[in-house]
Amino acid sequence: MGKGIDTDCDCSHFAHQIAECYDFVGRYYRMPPPYSRYPTLTRAEAQALSAAGLSIVSIWEFISGSRGRIESLNYQAGNAEGKRAYKLALAIPQPRATPIYFAVDEGYDPANREYGGPIDDYFQGVNDAFAESACGNPPAYAVGVYGPARCANSSRPGAGPGTAGSPTPRAGPATDLPTGI
Repeated sequence: MGKGIDTDCDCSHFAHQIAECYDFVGRYYRMPPPYSRYPTLTRAEAQALSAAGLSIVSIWEFISGSRGRIESLNYQAGNAEGKRAYKLALAIPQPRATPIYFAVDEGYDPANREYGGPIDDYFQGVNDAFAESACGNPPAYAVGVYGPARCANSSRPGAGPGTAGSPTPRAGPATDLPTGI
């Protein structure tokens, strides 16, 4: 695996400098203002990063359970956020068969039913949103987890609280990405 960073900054103007040290950049698909004050990945930024020879790791983040808000991880949120992330990826356009990583904050342990149920419900909503967005075709993108490695099984369709779920193709966790520029 190459060396990379993730950042909440638009890297368009720094792409060539970043490429001198890194192979990929993790950039975020986000809700628009006022829900997020950070810029979402745009087509222009994706083109600048690609032109500099950088790969892009796309990450969806909204509330993602941050600050102890496990209730923000539920089926309805996963379904709505999955549809929005899928639509943003199509608009870039993100290459087909690549993952969109969905953030799960705070280091929740899915083996604990208090956390495992909401995390699994959230990812079931994301998977259903991808299937619905594909209109009967295989989804264009894979679902990945950006967070604790033990949450990775939750992205599998049919996973129960703290279980491995059904063996379906999906991206693995992206827990080893350094942060900041």
